[in-house]
Amino acid sequence: MTSVSEQPTATWMESIPAEQKIGIVIPCYGYFQDLANQQLDWEELSVFLKSVKSSNLKSFLVFPAETKRLSKNVQNVLIGRQRGGGMEIIEMDPYSSYGDYIQEGISYLLEETDCQFIVVANPWISLKDDSIDQMAQRLNTVNVDLVCGVDLRKIVWDGKVGIPAEEFQVFNFNPPIEVQNKNFNIDFWGMTRAVAQVFKIDVAFKTKYFQLPDIWGNAFRSGYKIVETQYLPFYSFDVDWKQVDQESEFLEDKQHFIDKWRFDPNVIWE
Repeated sequence: MTSVSEQPTATWMESIPAEQKIGIVIPCYGYFQDLANQQLDWEELSVFLKSVKSSNLKSFLVFPAETKRLSKNVQNVLIGRQRGGGMEIIEMDPYSSYGDYIQEGISYLLEETDCQFIVVANPWISLKDDSIDQMAQRLNTVNVDLVCGVDLRKIVWDGKVGIPAEEFQVFNFNPPIEVQNKNFNIDFWGMTRAVAQVFKIDVAFKTKYFQLPDIWGNAFRSGYKIVETQYLPFYSFDVDWKQVDQESEFLEDKQHFIDKWRFDPNVIWE
């Protein structure tokens, strides 16, 4: 049986001034209507956006997007969210890389806002209702530089890989644990403004496959403390990235990674 515990009432937000802000980069990468099989559309985006909220901090959302490649329904979801304020759509150049999306979003938050915390949340996951506040809490401590969550779709639990989707909102690790400087996940991660000002995404990678080991490597080499925490569980959607990215670009990215880091990370085209 899975272990489910009640989420304790959070009191840590008292230590974060109410005027502080959290910026969230939401890359609309993969939401392309010109794909042969469009896996990400307005339904997935709507599910994701319902979970992106903060009860304690002011939030500002940035959506890097190639708007002409988005379906009308996805555009309407973004327009509807934009009417509520607190967000910006950044127009990306045609066929920009995943790294371009992330870096443009981070740069906008640094240049145009005074957000103290910067988070990247890919719109092919579902978060818990308090995930954004929990991320801010963890970044507000003095002993961490980068924080990432744990994908409940990929954990080994009760001898199986992943938990059922219907259990996601009620599932909690009991007790939650954290791992330092071992693992990283780029679907839901964050950093302080101070780290974001010097941390750069390598936009030479054309696909998203090698961004994970590259971001982790850059952070580790820079001496940053990286924390993967079970206090930030999320659930990823079923996306076949081979239908979004190109294998030829994957191979180019692999060679770029090997040239840069001098080892093969054994990333698989799948």
